[in-house]
Amino acid sequence: MNLGFPDVDCGQWSPGHRLVIRGLREDGLSDSSMLADYSEHHSGKPVEPMVSVVYAIVPGLAADELQSGYETDPTVSLDPPADAQHWGDPIKMGGERSAVPETEETTGAFGPFVLPQQTRRIIMELTPIWVTYPNRHPGGGPPPPALMPPGRLIIDLQTQSASFAPDPV
Repeated sequence: MNLGFPDVDCGQWSPGHRLVIRGLREDGLSDSSMLADYSEHHSGKPVEPMVSVVYAIVPGLAADELQSGYETDPTVSLDPPADAQHWGDPIKMGGERSAVPETEETTGAFGPFVLPQQTRRIIMELTPIWVTYPNRHPGGGPPPPALMPPGRLIIDLQTQSASFAPDPV
């Protein structure tokens, strides 16, 4: 299965920065030594490929912006859905992001999550959230203005295309 598609600009992520979806990354199999704990693999559970959606925040974030508390919360649904007996729908997942400040772009990924062979589309709801961290400035207080609006990223694996649509206001 080819996991490539052209970059998708999701618009302003925070003041002066854009969120750009770069593609999908193959992370391995759900029963691999690296992913089995995360995927809660057990005997009899299907073995599925695991992928992550990779992104860039352009231009890269400054040190204070990396610690701002602003994050994007992703939720994934698959079409057709993964086996509900073994996998949730929608699928909640973690993520990762570079912590190196002042780069041309700050890279990251949403995932990993299962991607069964019969999957035609990945539907990812992206919601901006404001995370507060105890004993860390500036996590408290109101969120900064002009955060990315919530929206839906649709990745069509059959046509190798993707699109983002902000939720209506």
